[in-house]
Amino acid sequence: MTALILWFALTAGAFFILLFGRSRRRPVLASVLVAVSAVVVLGLTAAALSVPPVGEQYPLPPWNRA
Repeated sequence: MTALILWFALTAGAFFILLFGRSRRRPVLASVLVAVSAVVVLGLTAAALSVPPVGEQYPLPPWNRA
């Protein structure tokens, strides 16, 4: 949840910099914030996918043992 809030803050920051920032630095700062935002999202996605799944919470009974 914290990473999602960080991602949103970085993206919103880039948006507001494009709207209200200095004219020369606007594209550069916005590009940096969007790049950092993408790295955060991609890094956390890779970390989440690299963790093995937890075992089933409710395992099924063995078949043919009724």
